[in-house]
Amino acid sequence: MEKLISIKDLFKKSFEFYKKNIKVILIVCAIGYVPVLLSYLIGFSYGIDFSSFKALTPSQILFFLILSLIIFVANFLVYIVLFYVIQERSQPVGAPAKVVDLFYLASKKAGSFAWIILLESLCIILGLILFIIPGIIVAIWFVFSNYMFVFEGKRGKAALSASRELVRGYWWPVFFRYFLLTIFSSIISMIPILGDAINFLFVIPFCVIFGYVIYQDLKRIKPV
Repeated sequence: MEKLISIKDLFKKSFEFYKKNIKVILIVCAIGYVPVLLSYLIGFSYGIDFSSFKALTPSQILFFLILSLIIFVANFLVYIVLFYVIQERSQPVGAPAKVVDLFYLASKKAGSFAWIILLESLCIILGLILFIIPGIIVAIWFVFSNYMFVFEGKRGKAALSASRELVRGYWWPVFFRYFLLTIFSSIISMIPILGDAINFLFVIPFCVIFGYVIYQDLKRIKPV
């Protein structure tokens, strides 16, 4: 059985892709971070203490919920856009798409993304209920579901099944690489004060790129 890309080469290729496309990645992530930053600034200007939920008034709780929704939507759209940035920059044809067009595309694809993530999450939750280990197994099976949707046009259950088939025979190598990524990203995102910004501008896009490099290598090893 052919070996999966080495840890060293995996991180190297991921960093190289990030560095090569850093301008568009930072623009995309910054756009997603703006509403988050503005929401926090507005909240703090009105004296809202986000560290103590019990101390909030009903109006402040409503603001907190709206803030949480804004952050979720911003994160989700940026996450989707990053897949299409990778798709476009990995196979450049003609002039690069405008960032606004990528966000428009992401908004149209959000429903399909959400459906895949929902199915994946339900399977993982069911697995976690069955003594945790099955949930971890399922999470690795389906880790490439979104890549299947973006790069191969597979939807819903078909995307999950294709991801599982791609991982088959390489579960442990994939798990180990994602385990190291989790440790790496956790350390980076815990940096004091700038943690949130670093998470938005570096950790999230790097994780998506990291997964893409593994996905591409598995496709090379196991062409369909």
